Amino acid sequence: MDHPLITVLPDPEQLAGAAARHIAAQLQLAIARRGIAHCVLAGGRTPLPTYRFLAQSTLAVTVDWGRVHFWWSDERWLPADDAASNQRAARAELLEPLAIAHPWVHTVDVSAPTAAAAAADYESCLSRWLGDRGLFDVVVLGVGEDGHIASLFPGSSTLMPPEGRRVVVEHLAPKLPSVRVSLTLMALAAARSHVLLIEGKTKAGVVRQLCEPSHSDLPIQRLLALARNVRIYVDEAAFSHRCVSRPGWTQETWTQRPPTS
Repeated sequence: MDHPLITVLPDPEQLAGAAARHIAAQLQLAIARRGIAHCVLAGGRTPLPTYRFLAQSTLAVTVDWGRVHFWWSDERWLPADDAASNQRAARAELLEPLAIAHPWVHTVDVSAPTAAAAAADYESCLSRWLGDRGLFDVVVLGVGEDGHIASLFPGSSTLMPPEGRRVVVEHLAPKLPSVRVSLTLMALAAARSHVLLIEGKTKAGVVRQLCEPSHSDLPIQRLLALARNVRIYVDEAAFSHRCVSRPGWTQETWTQRPPTS
């Protein structure tokens, strides 16, 4: 495990810009080294401004998008055109503005007969493109108020799937819809780099918990115990200045717009 770097920014707009620049840099690095990049997109509302910045700022021309494969950390068991669909939101804010389409976009097939069938299909798709031991280059994740990531919730059996499993089905998510398909903790943690996005005063509690090693049962803490190259982007509304950083962790705080490099 590497120690994470926490970057505190004044507002969600500047958080989105800083995170987008780091994501673009990691994709560029992967393409330079391996000729291709695999990026996992998060669902929910928090990452949407970051996707928008990637697609609509000058960053859009700095990445060879034809060499980037896109995956999802999780998907709600809803029709693909449902307003709450993770893939629908990412398509609208990132993929469609960049004119990225199949076969570089790997979505969970919500038209499958069951969520289990969709999970099995996604597992096969991962094996086809990444092999049995292939790694994602960039994983983008939001963090829930309860410390959940993707659709891995505190206390859920999905946190301990059968060995080697990279995709699981959550049947009892505490938020609707209760059925979801998610990448496993190990699949997410094994990635080459991680970008965590946390914003808003309702997330202040989970940010404080991130700085306290005693909260090791939270999914986000389990990820941090395993992951490498982690950047955590937090806005001031979510950051608690009473938080004592964990040993080895590094914090940088921007009181104005971060550098463009």
